Amino acid sequence: MKPRLIAVLSGTAILLTGIVLTAGIAAADPPAPTTPYPVVTFVAGACPKEAIVTRQKQRTYLTALDTYQKEAQAVASGVGAAQDMRNAQQALDNAAIDLNNAKYAEATCQNNAAKVPDSCVTLALELNRLIDLLPITQDLEAIALDNYWAAKYLFDSNVGSAAAVTAAKAAYLNAHDQTTLVGLWIDDQRAKTAADECPNVDRPAPAPPGPVTTPTSTDIPTTTDMPTTTDTPTTTDTSTTTDTSSPAPTS
Repeated sequence: MKPRLIAVLSGTAILLTGIVLTAGIAAADPPAPTTPYPVVTFVAGACPKEAIVTRQKQRTYLTALDTYQKEAQAVASGVGAAQDMRNAQQALDNAAIDLNNAKYAEATCQNNAAKVPDSCVTLALELNRLIDLLPITQDLEAIALDNYWAAKYLFDSNVGSAAAVTAAKAAYLNAHDQTTLVGLWIDDQRAKTAADECPNVDRPAPAPPGPVTTPTSTDIPTTTDMPTTTDTPTTTDTSTTTDTSSPAPTS
């Protein structure tokens, strides 16, 4: 096959991969960083090093968030590549992990700086750090699985390499194991809080949404408020699909 034809096929396969594997990672926003729980009263002037690290990780996270949002918008507009969006989402998840770790480290330092440090607060902070970590590792696992299917699709299209599939499979299996590992850490830490009979170690559930109110007649939009046909968004043809129903690799 001529080099030029190979290049054309490669570009076509990459474009198709960008189309067909977008839905799997665009269904929900990546998990956002959290506020450490339990809430710790900060001592003025305590833990300056931890405070600096938190600020650094916050800037890195916001930069990663901006990059991800731009890549996601490009994909939504039909001009971006799904792989670029997955890479940006992966970087965002890693930045969220670093920011959460920094926040919890600062909160733990502040608890230790109190006149009477609370050992149960320290145990609960570590428990909730791990609980907050779990959805991010699950998101990273989902991204790694998407990357595996993308590499396999290119290989099956005769434009990708077996080495890329092997590397993507190993990365997915490592991400899957990491999710399992975090779950085991959570179990261990919860056992420690139970052994010390620590109360209120779990973050309270969010308050339920308020009652839904029925709009009055004055709230109902009139026909002049409705969008015209020129405002109707167009849809992109994403009928081309790959088979992602197969089970994830297990070894």
